Amino acid sequence: MVTPEVQGLGLRWRAVTGAGPFLMENSEFDETRIVGYRTVEGPFDWTGGFRLEPMEGATRITSYGQIELSRIRHLMAPMIARAVRKSETAELTTLKQLVEGEQG
Repeated sequence: MVTPEVQGLGLRWRAVTGAGPFLMENSEFDETRIVGYRTVEGPFDWTGGFRLEPMEGATRITSYGQIELSRIRHLMAPMIARAVRKSETAELTTLKQLVEGEQG
């Protein structure tokens, strides 16, 4: 079942990326520490998430992930890697703006 919420262990949600649509599931969740997810359905297997580390007056967010490609998709690995890095950078920039209350 796909849930309208994306916060919570085991919840499933949809993501649409340049690589195509994914059905994702939260594999780790502690709202003050970590959000981890994995592919249930999609063009490739993808696991990843965000770790939150409290710091004096701030929180450090670390993004992590791994993509498993099928044999034919290995040929596209460099292109996929560039697209993922670009997308993750944009997402982290948006998150930073939201957290810091900036208009973007």
